Amino acid sequence: MNTFKFRNSKKSDLDFVINLIKSTFKEHIIQTWGEWDENSQYEYWKKNLKPKLHKIIVFDNTDIGLYSIIEDEKSIELDLIFLIPEFQNKGIGKEIVTSLIETANKKSKSLKLKVLQSNIKALQFYKSLSFNVVKETKVRLYLEYAKVIQN
Repeated sequence: MNTFKFRNSKKSDLDFVINLIKSTFKEHIIQTWGEWDENSQYEYWKKNLKPKLHKIIVFDNTDIGLYSIIEDEKSIELDLIFLIPEFQNKGIGKEIVTSLIETANKKSKSLKLKVLQSNIKALQFYKSLSFNVVKETKVRLYLEYAKVIQN
């Protein structure tokens, strides 16, 4: 596949990001925190959308998602990944995460991520890619990629 690319986010992407989160994540926010407050989301992302950290996923010149990783000396964390509903279940998320797994393995780093407890679909997706739950809180599950040990 690999017909998508990443570009740095810009302040002008704010409406796209809010609509993306609303269409993909609103139900999980309500299940977890009891309400969806669009103004709060807007203010949060207005302050926290960072061009070098948050990448817009682009497919055929169309913005289709948001992606962010945080990397340090020991690990890579998939901070977030959102794809608009029309582009979910098409292998794009799997390709992105598989590429991250390869990068982490090449760099001998662990690969981590977190999901909301309510996001069962995401949890099943990551488990299918050999991620295991390593920590659990009331709100989130923390996962780590289980490296395959080769003999």
